[in-house]
Amino acid sequence: DVYKRQQPEQLASNQIVKWKVYLHRTNSKEMKEMNYHAAFLMVSLKQILDNISLLPDEEFEELIAILLKESKLDAKQLVVNLYQKMHRDVYRKSDFEAFKPDLFDKEHFPELSMPRENRFMVWNDTLSKKYDREFNLRAITNRFENIKQCTYLTLENLKKDRKFPEFINALRNQGWKDWQIMSNIQNFMVNYKVQVLEGGEFPTEDAYVE
Repeated sequence: DVYKRQQPEQLASNQIVKWKVYLHRTNSKEMKEMNYHAAFLMVSLKQILDNISLLPDEEFEELIAILLKESKLDAKQLVVNLYQKMHRDVYRKSDFEAFKPDLFDKEHFPELSMPRENRFMVWNDTLSKKYDREFNLRAITNRFENIKQCTYLTLENLKKDRKFPEFINALRNQGWKDWQIMSNIQNFMVNYKVQVLEGGEFPTEDAYVE
């Protein structure tokens, strides 16, 4: 099985945190193998949480330990299997045939109306108790000041383009913050300059300054 015991893979995305997680299977009835199977899934979950967490390592490890202990996640994994396999494990063929399965009615499932989102799984979009508004505002202000020092010439040229205000307003309507827009302008400039420097020289001195 090529998917056996594969680690989660983070996928490239500039919009969302995106992971590819492999749900492994095990056919073993041995408790040791089942425990190992559950432990591997817990390690995979921890790997993803560790990657996206902004907490210090020591605090993260402490919270993970509390989560596993209090929530007992290792005991909440859902074990599923085919009914055919379950019957083979529980019944002998002669015992099963005693129920006269050839007389069973075929099951009919009408169109089911399933809930789209479990209320217990609703995303918690509230602010973290660790959020410091004043600290973050200072950080954004400092970022703005630093970005201005290397983008002011380019911004003056962009303002001459009639489509530039329309482009900025479209980004704002999509939810982009001004500091995010400025950061991306700076990143684009740095990327462009690196590509030009790797390929040779700038066409003019003004282009180099910008």
